[in-house]
Amino acid sequence: MGRPRTDGKHGGARDERQVQARSVSYRRPHHMDMKRDEWKFEYTAARLAEAADAKISHHGERLAFWKAKRDEVLATIRAEGLEIDEKIVVGYQSPKSRDWERANRVSVRDDLRQKLDEVLEKLRHHTEQLTQYEGWSQMLHANPEQRVGLDIDDWLFVFRRG
Repeated sequence: MGRPRTDGKHGGARDERQVQARSVSYRRPHHMDMKRDEWKFEYTAARLAEAADAKISHHGERLAFWKAKRDEVLATIRAEGLEIDEKIVVGYQSPKSRDWERANRVSVRDDLRQKLDEVLEKLRHHTEQLTQYEGWSQMLHANPEQRVGLDIDDWLFVFRRG
């Protein structure tokens, strides 16, 4: 009673297609068999030190660029970016002492404040990266013959472009 019919009268071919469809749906995707997250590649510490030195050079250049950009943005803020809001109360004949406290409000133009925030974030990032790669470079140069196994995250940390 539980067996599919094969006499062709009541859909024996249909039962076979259902079995095939079920077997296809249970196959593991190809990428799950690769286990890329378990791959390791060996490099000498000397080779990794070269890559770390290249990162130091890159982040040093970017740091210099953003320092110059900071000076440029600050000069623009000083020259044209300050907005002073003077209250009308100080125009009276005899303003009260508390009026002087609230008389002026100095602010930086929003577009220049946003540029300064971007510059400061870039400076923070490249300073942090430079410090980190300098530490790795020192350690790797001290142990040039050591062999190190890298996974994908390690490899990207050392060799990623840009």
